[in-house]
Amino acid sequence: MIVQGFYKETEELGCLSNWYKSAFTYAGIHYSCAEQYMMYQKAMLFDDETVAKQILETDDTYEMKSLGRLVHHYNDALWRKLSYRIMYKGIMAKFLENDDLRKILFSTKDNILAECAPRDYIWGIGMTSDDPEIQDTSKWKGSNKLGALLMEVREDLRREFAVFKNLKYIDAKDKDFELWHKRPGDLRRNSLYYMIIHTYVDSFQSFDKEVFYYEKTLAEWAEELEKGETALPRGGFYELKQELYDVFRLSLNDYENRYEKLPIITKRQVAWQNATRNEHGILAMGYPLYDEETKEWMRLLEEMNLMDPDYLKNYDHIMGKDPCSLSVDEILTFLTFVIRSERYNAGALAKLIEDGTIEKLGKRIRKLTR
Repeated sequence: MIVQGFYKETEELGCLSNWYKSAFTYAGIHYSCAEQYMMYQKAMLFDDETVAKQILETDDTYEMKSLGRLVHHYNDALWRKLSYRIMYKGIMAKFLENDDLRKILFSTKDNILAECAPRDYIWGIGMTSDDPEIQDTSKWKGSNKLGALLMEVREDLRREFAVFKNLKYIDAKDKDFELWHKRPGDLRRNSLYYMIIHTYVDSFQSFDKEVFYYEKTLAEWAEELEKGETALPRGGFYELKQELYDVFRLSLNDYENRYEKLPIITKRQVAWQNATRNEHGILAMGYPLYDEETKEWMRLLEEMNLMDPDYLKNYDHIMGKDPCSLSVDEILTFLTFVIRSERYNAGALAKLIEDGTIEKLGKRIRKLTR
């Protein structure tokens, strides 16, 4: 695998640097570059709105970095815990909203991206780009968090643009939508929203998490926050709203694209811990370790609310039929049953992935929904 290094914003692939001037908007705030986003989020995480305001007022990346070092009540352990997830959202926005930069990111194909910052051992690799040993990742001196983040964003954007050809950013700061009127504790039970809720909640240093989960809806918390009637942290709150809205509009509100997403995942490998096979050769009672794409596929199925009261009866009726002859409704009933069966480690989904049935169902859905 080829390693492609980047560092200074004026060099080749310089647009991958956080210091590269690339304006984007996220959660109602306009940023001139990813570095400004990073330092602003850092200040807001520790409730230093004075420094956060100063960061937004400057266009000098050196000054942004310097101001970031002045954040009051800074907790390095907390920043290290949350910074990757926080930065993922900003980097995603940067490349979603800048078409030319996204093309450059995609041009790196599946190559390993490495920030060749010689003195950065966290976000970079702690080596210069002209060091011949950068091709050997085992010799890197830093953890390369920015490179890893860029590769994750690259893969996620590829997947989203494969389904949503004209995907555009829509700011959610003033949007009203269904999920905003739900309690955070109810949303976090859903795997689609769990990490979104917890990225924000994990930033709490004094506010009671259980109060936030169940006392009010997100819309009610927002109203109190704007009136200054709550000690709920402002930092990260509207970023949470933006991320919820993005998931809502792509996965739930765009019904026409739901069926189009299903064939993305066809046949994936599944690793099992403590797996056993029964007399029929079916994996059972193991703990499934799915790759990220398969997890996404399962989440999409769960979000479609396909269950009907007679699904067991319908499932029995479908059993034995050729997958290539099923209707869309029959396929969805079938998959709904399988997903619920998998929850109890019955091995149903694993068997269907192994024998190619899932691949056949994906092709059938694609044919029926074209």
